[in-house]
Amino acid sequence: MERGIKVGKIFGIPIKIHLTWFIVFVLLAFMLMGYFTDRIPDLNKREALVMGVAAAGLLFASVLFHELCHSLVARTHGIEMRGITLFFFGGMAEMAEEPKTPWAEATMALAGPLSSLGLSAFFFLLLAKTSPGALVSAILKYVASINLILALFNLAPGFPLDGGRILRAVLWSARGDLHSATLTASRAGKAVAVTLMACGFIITLVLRVAGGIWFMFMGFVLFQMATAGYRSLVLRSALQEATVGEFMSMPTVAAEPDISLDTLINEYLLPRGLEALPVVEHGVLVGIVSVEGVKKVPRSQWYATRVRGVMNNAIKRLVVEAQENLERAWVKMERSGVSHLPVAQNGRLVGLISRRAIMEFLKVRSESPSKG
Repeated sequence: MERGIKVGKIFGIPIKIHLTWFIVFVLLAFMLMGYFTDRIPDLNKREALVMGVAAAGLLFASVLFHELCHSLVARTHGIEMRGITLFFFGGMAEMAEEPKTPWAEATMALAGPLSSLGLSAFFFLLLAKTSPGALVSAILKYVASINLILALFNLAPGFPLDGGRILRAVLWSARGDLHSATLTASRAGKAVAVTLMACGFIITLVLRVAGGIWFMFMGFVLFQMATAGYRSLVLRSALQEATVGEFMSMPTVAAEPDISLDTLINEYLLPRGLEALPVVEHGVLVGIVSVEGVKKVPRSQWYATRVRGVMNNAIKRLVVEAQENLERAWVKMERSGVSHLPVAQNGRLVGLISRRAIMEFLKVRSESPSKG
């Protein structure tokens, strides 16, 4: 998932909104406007619009709460959460790593449906205390019902739905093999997706109800997510099995901080076909300079600009060891937003590892035949 717009933090967890969310929110608000108009006599357009926006807002707040519960339970198992993103299909809590045990997987997965059931019960209780004729009662009834449906839908035994994750945890515990469990749960997810698409097809073409298109769309997205979920695990495992030392480049020279960018490009980088170089001063690593950083400076200023002015001097705190796995390097790059990391071995600088090298490795692995 592409990075969204960061809107804040809850319990230290970054909350982001993907651009597709805004489109779906507007569409949902107008759909709910029609929904309430059809069910409440004499409802004027302004009231219907307010109700539609309020119901859509409560629905997405429920989705956020659902994902937040996943994230908080994940934290209790020592898993770092990179953030929660709201997008067109709902929400996604992004973990820095896979759960380490079946129990962690099961409890994290179960937290989502339980939170939705809890919200459903809460809104139904509020509904019971609200006057039947009040407009707010229609909103509460809708949101309570949708949370109940959301809980039941998420319990469907297909990965990456919560029910699929629970299935994966059970299979993982029984087989002792995360890959095998994920493959089976992913196939179950595809079966659920195909069932959704088939139901949507029947609803749309046989019963002639336009809402069936939404079922087909959800089925299509779920099928893609089930496929991507297993492939993501395979690629992450590949990163864990490969070492930084296997894919690092070993520049034979280092740049000095006081040379010009023109000298750097024409005498250091271009002749050697390099993208980046370590910057060393008095025998000490002080940063890394890359073609990417140089390009941010207008070419007319390359003669006057020194390497010191464009190098990344925080990079020396992000040194990775040659024997560490590629996943550690990738996570450091993602967190720090850099494209190169210095590589050390026995306390000595021995090379650089680049984002491009890792991406090329992942591309080769993703194109190799895989089951599922």
